[in-house]
Amino acid sequence: MITTLGWLAAIVAVPIVVRVTFVLVGPFFAGAALGHAARDLGRRAERPPDRVHLSSRGPEVWRHPDQAGALVTPLLENGFEDAGSFGVNEMPGVFLRLMTDARNGILAVVYEHPRAAHWLELITRYPDGSSATFTTLRPSGLAPRPGHLIAYAPGHDAGALLARSLKERPAQPPTAVSRAKAVQLFEAGYSDAVAWRKDRVASAPDVTGVAQHRTA
Repeated sequence: MITTLGWLAAIVAVPIVVRVTFVLVGPFFAGAALGHAARDLGRRAERPPDRVHLSSRGPEVWRHPDQAGALVTPLLENGFEDAGSFGVNEMPGVFLRLMTDARNGILAVVYEHPRAAHWLELITRYPDGSSATFTTLRPSGLAPRPGHLIAYAPGHDAGALLARSLKERPAQPPTAVSRAKAVQLFEAGYSDAVAWRKDRVASAPDVTGVAQHRTA
């Protein structure tokens, strides 16, 4: 699972994992323009934290509670349990709401970023270590992590995203989720995905794809 904390800034500047990719592969860009862009981004790059830690927060942290609520309420009405609101210690200004659907093995995350709109992710993990994530974000342009489906559905509301997740995710028993383990699942998913991205030998298609999405 990763999802947006793995590329949290994809909407606001240079995504965290993309920053690392640019540093690694800037010299290998085929085009001069892309090469200059990569070098410039590499100079400004920040390494992502290996881990994140969530801190429980009250409902007052949300800057736009009505917008967040539009993503939260339909899920609660469909049987999700509220696991609380949280801040991300390593990313000041980023807040999220966790919810769990024990019946279907889904962890739901609603995000709020100070320079981005709200977005929703529905994450299913499987006992073999694979996962399926359905998100309202636009595609990032990064090559996908093998075994970790990410389906982008910009414009979907919470109900439509849930319906698509249940229909299109792999048809195998999911890993159990619970409200008590929601924070642990989220933090572990982040660290696993960032470790994979850092260890991966970055490829030119990864970065070219990101550049194309950023200029589209």
